[in-house]
Amino acid sequence: MIELHTHTTYSDGILTPQQLVDRAAIAGVQALAITDHDTLHGWDEAIAAAKQYQLEIVPGVELSTVHNGRSLHNLFRGGKVEDVLPELLAAGLMGLEVYHPHHGNNKVNRLKQLCQEHNLLMTGGTDYHGYDLEHPENERWQLNQLKLPLSLLESLQQLAR
Repeated sequence: MIELHTHTTYSDGILTPQQLVDRAAIAGVQALAITDHDTLHGWDEAIAAAKQYQLEIVPGVELSTVHNGRSLHNLFRGGKVEDVLPELLAAGLMGLEVYHPHHGNNKVNRLKQLCQEHNLLMTGGTDYHGYDLEHPENERWQLNQLKLPLSLLESLQQLAR
């Protein structure tokens, strides 16, 4: 299983990279992307922590990007991907986050279709920010709740080579 959208204390997450790696290993994650906002600082700590597990760290980052005055990572909540997709493709868009807890079946199917039509990578993750260590019952989304297969990572790895 893979988890490609997580945050640590280096941005707006609650867990340190070490704690996140520990939780990911317990949750059965085989490949974990640390995608903190606008920083790469958690990678080294996560890579070191993952050595004790059979866990691959996938370097990632969630960039704050604005398009026509709107944050791109929130752009498609209430809007249509198709409205800006041609411009994003021309700018070099390579993939879409297809799988996310906010995405219902219709949205997932629509995003998958767009990825197939435009030869885009499909990614996904829970946007995991951690949980209050003293009150884990308040956890918004669970790490690895989407149970995304390791095969989803293969196209990303091929592109990175």
